[in-house]
Amino acid sequence: MPPTDENDKTLMFESRFESGNLYLAQKVSDSEYNLLMQNDVNTCGHTQWFFFRVMNTKAGHKVKFNILNYSKPDSLFNYGMKVSIYSDRLAEEKKVGWHKGGEDISYFANGIRKDVLYSSKSFYTATFTYKFKYSGDSIYFAYSQPYSYSELRDDIAGIEADPDRGCFVTTKTLCTTLAGNPCEYLTITSKKKDKDVLDLAKRKGIIITARVHPGETVGSHMMKGVL
Repeated sequence: MPPTDENDKTLMFESRFESGNLYLAQKVSDSEYNLLMQNDVNTCGHTQWFFFRVMNTKAGHKVKFNILNYSKPDSLFNYGMKVSIYSDRLAEEKKVGWHKGGEDISYFANGIRKDVLYSSKSFYTATFTYKFKYSGDSIYFAYSQPYSYSELRDDIAGIEADPDRGCFVTTKTLCTTLAGNPCEYLTITSKKKDKDVLDLAKRKGIIITARVHPGETVGSHMMKGVL
């Protein structure tokens, strides 16, 4: 439930939506929160992907977010990469969609040991600050611009329905995911079988694949561009 006091600056967090990921949010103060990510799907404890929404924002309020359970010893956050951000108000009023932002971004070992008894390795923290531009806004923060399964299905359906592209595309199911969703592949080639075109079985092929891990959404956007 949202705070009943209009002066309460406590942020409300949510990640129960498609591609969302946030396990825990702990308030340190009105201006700082410690966060934990869920493990990336189908990994042995790897953490990279975060995607969550915050609400009850106040214009001009600057907040520091500390994501405490990264596992990689280094990150692109140390080399200029910024957080992907989407503001409902900014999109509505200025037609600005996903964009990069955040200030005071850094990534470092935090001294929290992964296994107190059996490991000397520590977790890493990614930290950034953000100054809210609007009161009552919904702000989404993500590791990179999301590309959901629903977006994938819509893009494939759009290609199949396009008369200029669909005539060259055959879609088949390679397998199903652990969640039971079909994992599809597209074969792009002429479907003609006249004398001037090689039989399908004799044509040489090029396999293009992208995005293996949840955080590699940039690979999905690049694949969309290739298609």
